[in-house]
Amino acid sequence: GVAGLYPGLAYQNAFFMFRETEVQHGEYDVPRCAEGTRPEHCVHVVEARFRLRDAVHECRDRADVGCAPLNVPGATFPQSDHVAFVHISPHCHGPACISMEMLDSDTNVTICRTSPHYGTGDDAMDEAGYAAGIPPCLWGSSEEGLPPPPVVSLDANITVIKKVNSTIGHRGVMAHWQMRAIWAKGPSEGQFTDAE
Repeated sequence: GVAGLYPGLAYQNAFFMFRETEVQHGEYDVPRCAEGTRPEHCVHVVEARFRLRDAVHECRDRADVGCAPLNVPGATFPQSDHVAFVHISPHCHGPACISMEMLDSDTNVTICRTSPHYGTGDDAMDEAGYAAGIPPCLWGSSEEGLPPPPVVSLDANITVIKKVNSTIGHRGVMAHWQMRAIWAKGPSEGQFTDAE
């Protein structure tokens, strides 16, 4: 199973990783597109690049929730040079959010891409024109019905892209990446397969 991604552990606690596309700002403003632009062409894009290791830090104390604990006695931070993602929840605001995407720029592989599900009716949580949910990217085991986790180096160069409709200007929108990962072996140490 997934615990087999790191040698010698029967289980692992997933730890929190976090990054904002609008680096160091919780919110940003989307300007209105140029007058006369067709609505389907009014797309504002915000993009950021960072090393994956900049999205995680060692726990300082029990109140530090945005951190990675050490799972192996005597280990130092980081516990490994790789992580395996088990959950990524991109955070953006509807009704303007179009999509959010995370890429490993070194390999040109998409790690996570999601678009909001918009409501189509009048029922609660299905209101037409409103984001009824933003599906997360999930990984695990075949027994759980999930694809195997992507294993990514902490030194990977990551690109994150958020697209938002800018027919109308918006203030205070967000583009956060809320991630859960576990320490993992690197490719040279043997890749995880679902059969393990």
